[in-house]
Amino acid sequence: MPNISTLDPAERAAAEAAAREMLRDLVGPDYSDTTLRVATDHLLSFRRQPRTLAPAPPTAALDRLFEIAKSDTGQAARVANFLLAWWNGNDLGHFQIADLFCLDLDIASDIVAVLGFLAQHPGAIYADTLGYRGDVMALLAHWRGITEAA
Repeated sequence: MPNISTLDPAERAAAEAAAREMLRDLVGPDYSDTTLRVATDHLLSFRRQPRTLAPAPPTAALDRLFEIAKSDTGQAARVANFLLAWWNGNDLGHFQIADLFCLDLDIASDIVAVLGFLAQHPGAIYADTLGYRGDVMALLAHWRGITEAA
């Protein structure tokens, strides 16, 4: 977080106005002063961080993971669980971290590459935005028996 004592008052006021608008959209008019302060500080911290390009998606790793998940092995089921949890964990099931122990090192490394990309990417990103919607739909049909779009 930026040092509050060194901020330009106009910069803080602009960030606070943006935070008020964001909070009003997200939670309505009933938010605390503490929530406003934290939201303002977070917006200021993003402005103070150096701008970097988002990392390139790990398409080779994703290609391998989707290919594995289309088969019928124990490792395939675990990979499918990971990919479907990324798609919609609340409805399709979550990925157990301990399942990494049951995977070949190369497969686990591909999963870690995807997680690293997601952690470094600014904002949420899903498989369909990377061109894998058809692959996700195939996994839904194969592993969850869901044939309509989820």
